Amino acid sequence: MDKRRKYSYSDRARYYIGQPEVVAAMNKLFDNLREYPIPMNMLHQYMPISYAKIREGKLKLDPRELAMDGIVQFMLAYESAV
Repeated sequence: MDKRRKYSYSDRARYYIGQPEVVAAMNKLFDNLREYPIPMNMLHQYMPISYAKIREGKLKLDPRELAMDGIVQFMLAYESAV
C-alpha cells in the first residue's frame, strides 16, 4: 500500500474507494464475514445501535448492510454536531 494512502486523512477515501483493487478487497472482506459471521456479542460491544436493529429485525446480519448502517450512524452523529 502506498504510504501516502495509509497515513492520509479519512475523508480522502473518496478518492480511491472505487478503485478496482479497493473494491476487490472490500468484496473479499464482506465474503469472509459472510462465511464467518461477526458474533452478536461483538456487535453488541462495538456496534450497539446496529445490534439493536438486528435484534428487532430491522437490519440483517450482513457485513455490507452493517457497514452501511455504521456509515449512516456516523453521518447522523456528524449532522447533529454541526
